[in-house]
Amino acid sequence: MAVVNVKRARCANLTVGERSLLIDLVISHFDIIENKQTDAVTISKKNQTWRVLTAQFNTHSGLMNRTKENLKAAWENMKRLARRMDRMERDCTG
Repeated sequence: MAVVNVKRARCANLTVGERSLLIDLVISHFDIIENKQTDAVTISKKNQTWRVLTAQFNTHSGLMNRTKENLKAAWENMKRLARRMDRMERDCTG
């Protein structure tokens, strides 16, 4: 049985302007995107919201078209980094 190495397609990193745009768009849809419920209706709303957000992002960005998955991953990474920085700051200031 052969194992096939499949690399995911990588895009260029988000620029500072793109990160700012993503944050602004997510904040405008924050109540839907960060909803903790996992029922079918909520998940459907989240997917629809991410599609709308992706279209808005690609309209305003102008640099490179991003997929819904790219933007979701970027948002999760930014949240993870913010939590890590907050934790480090809290530990250092004691």
